[in-house]
Formats: sequence, C-alpha cells, structure tokens
Amino acid sequence: MSKSIRVDEDTHRALAALKAEDETFDELLTRLLRERRETVRAGAGLWEDTDAAKRAREARAAMKQSVGDP
Repeated sequence: MSKSIRVDEDTHRALAALKAEDETFDELLTRLLRERRETVRAGAGLWEDTDAAKRAREARAAMKQSVGDP
C-alpha cells in the first residue's frame, strides 16, 4: 500500500538534490532512514565508562540556571 506525503517546494528541492539519478523518492527516504539508524547505532555506548553524561547534565543545569529556569 502506498501513501502520499506533502512537502513544500524547498523540502522537495532539498530531497531532489540528495536523490541519486536512478533512485526513486521512496528509495531515497528509505536510504536516509537507514543511514540515520546506522549513525545512531554507531554512537550508542560512546559515553559508557566515562563521566560525559554526568558532565552534560551538569552543563545543562548550569545553562538553565543562567537563564533563570528554576
């Protein structure tokens, strides 16, 4: 079953620029989603055994406090 999605002209142009000549828009979107998943998986666990997550939370809290968020 196929579905239609609406995109504005700028989005269509941007997608068309990413699309290979022999690639359909469906294939393009499938490829982009696959690449995104692979990127997320590749980054999973990068902070394991480090204090990076703690430092990120502390930096976020400091930024929120500096703009007056309780």
